[in-house]
Amino acid sequence: MKRVMALFLTALLLLSLVACGGKDAWQEQYDLGMRYLNDGNYQEAVIAFEAAIEIDPKRPEAYLGTAEAYIKLDQPEEAEKILRRGYEETQDDRIYDKLIKIQEENKQNQEQGEVYWASFIGRPLRDICQYLDMTFESEWWEGYAAVFRGHALVYCDTSYSNLEAKEEDTVHCVEVAGDEPVLPGIIGGMTYPDLVAALEGRVQLEEPQDTPDMLNGNYNYLLSFELDGYQLHYYWYGDPYQEESRSVTIYALWKETPTPQDTTEEILITEEEARELISNYWNYTPGDIAEETGFPLYIISDGLEPALSGKHYYKFRLRWLVNGDHLSTIDFAMVDAKTGECLPDDSYYQ
Repeated sequence: MKRVMALFLTALLLLSLVACGGKDAWQEQYDLGMRYLNDGNYQEAVIAFEAAIEIDPKRPEAYLGTAEAYIKLDQPEEAEKILRRGYEETQDDRIYDKLIKIQEENKQNQEQGEVYWASFIGRPLRDICQYLDMTFESEWWEGYAAVFRGHALVYCDTSYSNLEAKEEDTVHCVEVAGDEPVLPGIIGGMTYPDLVAALEGRVQLEEPQDTPDMLNGNYNYLLSFELDGYQLHYYWYGDPYQEESRSVTIYALWKETPTPQDTTEEILITEEEARELISNYWNYTPGDIAEETGFPLYIISDGLEPALSGKHYYKFRLRWLVNGDHLSTIDFAMVDAKTGECLPDDSYYQ
């Protein structure tokens, strides 16, 4: 009997030590997070608080500390996420009150005028520089681009001959990465189900097109659709049902320039027919891979344009996805909207 009692007391002592050790480990990480927070080392504070949450997800203090660090980092959306998670785990009133306050502040910030990247399209780069209070930078990107905050604001002049962006140029499309706002309710980083839910039936989406990446041994996914006068291309470098999109490109939809009736030729070819013709011209089928590089190939439509002669052309670009990182144009061509003839892009000016 004494032996049984001794074993019981030993087990009880071990359990107590383990429990105390867990508390000590949580307190150590929490205190470390508070020190980082008070010293202004907010990113380190997030790491320490999240370590405390891993040790004991039922204690509310670490969630509140993480949220405060995110607020100091000017990441209110992340603060809202961690508080939601914390309230689900703890049902703590302090977390709930903080969550409601941050949600109200985030809503007010949006109502005061959230800047959507799509709104930059059609505006001179100089105006955008002034609006964002940034210095203009020019980089090579498809031969024509300016870069702000890591996003490529791509302009297209009509000749494709000006290979470097200038401040007076007009933005034609925007390459957005991460969780940047694209249009109301739509951000750059979204899973396919989240995107479908956000659109609320405004657009009937197809399934993302999967294309094997021969270099990296995985799959890339592309989804294109039109919304509110823009053409959007979402790119995923993993399962679009599980992973957020790596980037989204926003294009302005081409608008026809009115031309005198007596000089405008009749349009007999639809864009769908033109795409099929240009695919035959390039000997392209969806899912093709460039033999020389292993890069996936895509055909991008730039829409219908009138030429000075009165003829109309559907303009297309053949692009490949370089190293699963960005799209690069390798050829331009167009289709006569009346005859269906496929021509190199420079024929547009003849």
